[in-house]
Amino acid sequence: MIQQQQTALFLALLMSVLALLSVAFAYQWQWLWAYKVLAFPGHLVLGLFSEEIDFWPKLALLTVSQFVSVYLSAMCLWPLGKKLYTKLQAMNNALTEKQSK
Repeated sequence: MIQQQQTALFLALLMSVLALLSVAFAYQWQWLWAYKVLAFPGHLVLGLFSEEIDFWPKLALLTVSQFVSVYLSAMCLWPLGKKLYTKLQAMNNALTEKQSK
């Protein structure tokens, strides 16, 4: 459980920082594709609000929603990933045993 929370926190922090960097790059060098891709979870929540929000509250909403959505997604998808990993590991072990015979 601790590893699951630490991994989810790390992913959420990483994606939040990447979203902030993509905002900076989008305004500085017009990299709109990176902004749309990296900040996608934050944009889902921003779509609920009016476009007439000032820049700083909008940036805060983007960052917080990016963090929360990535954290919750990582926490929810962890059991699925763990199950998939153990299944792939069992298949790999069976394959190596079959090849060694």
